[in-house]
Amino acid sequence: MKEFRRCLRKEALMTLEALAGAKETNWWKELLRLWAPSGVEGELRLAIRENTIDFYRHGNRVAHVGFGQGKMDQPAPAHLETHIKYLRGEDAGDRMVKLKRSSNCWSWSDGGPAISFEKIIANIDARTDDFRQGQFRRKGLEKQGVDKIAGANATVIDLEMGLPRDLALAKQHEGAPRIDLVALEQTGGEIRIIFWEAKTFDDPRLRADNDAEESEVIRQLRQYGGYLIDPSRQKAIVEAYRETCRLLGKFAQQSGESKSLHPLVIAAADEGSKLSVDVKPRLLIFGTKSGKSAEQDLSWVRHERKIKRAGIPMIVINDAAEIQLPVDGLNALAPGLNGSQ
Repeated sequence: MKEFRRCLRKEALMTLEALAGAKETNWWKELLRLWAPSGVEGELRLAIRENTIDFYRHGNRVAHVGFGQGKMDQPAPAHLETHIKYLRGEDAGDRMVKLKRSSNCWSWSDGGPAISFEKIIANIDARTDDFRQGQFRRKGLEKQGVDKIAGANATVIDLEMGLPRDLALAKQHEGAPRIDLVALEQTGGEIRIIFWEAKTFDDPRLRADNDAEESEVIRQLRQYGGYLIDPSRQKAIVEAYRETCRLLGKFAQQSGESKSLHPLVIAAADEGSKLSVDVKPRLLIFGTKSGKSAEQDLSWVRHERKIKRAGIPMIVINDAAEIQLPVDGLNALAPGLNGSQ
């Protein structure tokens, strides 16, 4: 069983520190400038993986930063990739391209003209607008909603937490299952790591046609809980997210700007803080279905009742940007968390 990790090797950190401290402009400085920590509206979200970093625009991966092995105690060679469709459009193919350095500038390896990260962001936004006006009107709404939630909640510390590929999920598609949001919550003297699954209100996985059946989302969250309940996994998750909080603090310093982190994120980075895993994943539901909100859709009542009977805490609201994740765990299971907010 592969251990869950969130970290960067010392040699990778040495590379990023050198880039952040350089006099000239470089790609790391540009990404840090565009990075919006949770709780702040902005261009890019940052997610730390195992010796890699991903930057997202509304769930679309603008940049994947990785590092070579290199030599011990020496800066590791870094590489950065983006998807070619974000540079050249939908007809450009389906592959990643790398950033390359020339004598006095940096550009992409596909041979086309250099494109900045700001232009990539603009291309992604234009692509999203095209979807909204065409036949794929609902495409990416969940990811956009997750970004809005992160922008409104400074305790979010990770996006798209990947789980093992062999975790069996009902009607699972290709790729590893992912929990949409990871956040922190204070409970007395303890900081708890909370896992949130996000769904748009029109997602069929929230509903089961047969009253005797459970919806797919109930099965999904139950299996997530089965993964989290293992003590060895909890230990690895605690270590991973303590390191995540430490690195977020380091990147905020490297940015050289007034990027602030929530006090819980700063506290969780401290080895002396008490950090633990909440093994019960929670559910965020936002948006409408056929123009109706959850309060207006009478058929929703029976589906919501099933989710409540399964013991799944949830927030149901029209606008994802208005979702306020609990910060005080003593009130986390208040009635507002088990119905509409």
